[in-house]
Amino acid sequence: MVQVTDSRGTRASRPVGLVVTGTPLTIMTTALPGGTTGAPYSQTLTASGGTPPYTWAGSLPPGLAINPLTGTISGSTATFGSMNFGVTVQDRAGASASRGYAVSFALPLLPALSFGAISETAAPQSQPLVQLTLANSYPAALTGTLTLAFRADVGGDDQTVQFSSGGRTAPFTIAANGTAAVFAIPNLAMQTGTVAGLLTLTARLQAGGADVTPSPAPTRQIRINPSPPAIAGVQSSRTSTGFTVVTNGFSTTREVTQATFHFNGAAGADLQTTDLTMPVASMFNSWFQSTAVTAFGSQFLFTQSFTVQGDTQAIASVTVTLSNAQGNSQQFTAALQ
Repeated sequence: MVQVTDSRGTRASRPVGLVVTGTPLTIMTTALPGGTTGAPYSQTLTASGGTPPYTWAGSLPPGLAINPLTGTISGSTATFGSMNFGVTVQDRAGASASRGYAVSFALPLLPALSFGAISETAAPQSQPLVQLTLANSYPAALTGTLTLAFRADVGGDDQTVQFSSGGRTAPFTIAANGTAAVFAIPNLAMQTGTVAGLLTLTARLQAGGADVTPSPAPTRQIRINPSPPAIAGVQSSRTSTGFTVVTNGFSTTREVTQATFHFNGAAGADLQTTDLTMPVASMFNSWFQSTAVTAFGSQFLFTQSFTVQGDTQAIASVTVTLSNAQGNSQQFTAALQ
């Protein structure tokens, strides 16, 4: 009611209606900070105006939720990259306000990657199993490539150095929240070849197309040490004039300097010559220094023929020993056929 009085004391009044308008409901939080995939995330939104209390709602990325009473966004998401979502607040009178947000979730640093039981040295012509394991689980699915490189002490290559799946690259996957790499074939192995040198395994990893390989990239080096020649087998067969000895094996230094043959007589036989040592460096060098040898590492097939005066049946077997700068091979005996 409004009343007015003039100078003579005359009064007049009239009812007047007034509408008081409050401050409009507004979400005050204009932006949200980024987070890390797989890590806890918590941010509280604020609002003003309207008629409290407020009720919050929104469609958030997987793993995140908003508290309807406090407006706190919390949780842990396995997604990464920029995520867009909207939030709505409503007051007691039914008024509402909305705001959109874009939040970036970055991938965490990759945990340490180990190469299993692969030691720092390996025997030539061996096949150690290859394993890759993360020190801790990783929230995103990973894909990767394991690369095998070889550097020979004596130069050149050894093409027999490769994975059991073939070649020198092996793709793998690690499931989200997992630790163990899974290769295309089970029980992946690495063929160490037959040449002394250094093998290097290098792993590179991606998550969702993004390179997450640490710097420097995880590597494991395996040393193949120089060693005396190794004889894998000997065959000996008689000919019309004597016999032939065929020896197969390898020499990690791509060097064989000497061959020793010991002839074992048959029962009752008296051999005039029982031992023969011969230099073979030039013969082996012609093979080891050729371009063809890289396909075989240091493997060789050594054929030596002997002429016998008298009865070849007097010789029952032959024992072969090969030598290089590292020492003598094991002795290998074969019966004459």
